Amino acid sequence: MMLQLQFNDRVALSSCNRPAYQLRVNLIARNSIDSSPSTCVINNNLPIDIDFGSVDLVAVGTSIFDTPFKKNFRLNYNCEGPVVNSPIAVKWQAIPSAFHPHAVTTSKQNVGVLLFRPDSSALVGPGGEISSTITNSTGSTDVSFALVKKPDTFPDPGPFTASGTLTLMLP
Repeated sequence: MMLQLQFNDRVALSSCNRPAYQLRVNLIARNSIDSSPSTCVINNNLPIDIDFGSVDLVAVGTSIFDTPFKKNFRLNYNCEGPVVNSPIAVKWQAIPSAFHPHAVTTSKQNVGVLLFRPDSSALVGPGGEISSTITNSTGSTDVSFALVKKPDTFPDPGPFTASGTLTLMLP
């Protein structure tokens, strides 16, 4: 395999010889080529802990509008490497609850957590995405988490947990 990059001449040549075929690519650019990708992280790559505190499960509502248990959080994005100016998507990956398509399942039956945009009340269900922008390698988005229960249920008292993953995606 041969790879030649000549940035001063602004010419790149790549040739790859294999028994079944030969591939040759010539690239001519009018500016420099930066082949090192940026690395972007959410929340400095630290876990995000949302603590609802002491919860009276009888008072938990069934939607973001009637539950008193909500927590706001600012998702901060930072990129290292070449400067990033781009629209992004933040994918929300979690196990959906059995009683609400947008709620994340918890360790307590009939209790779930909703992720939503506080500016629009738009729900972001498991598998959904949040659109945002990174400018000069930084950005942020405000989100909220709400504790909800299945309608007409009275969940048992006691601690519970839930988990999910946010993945930052560049186009």
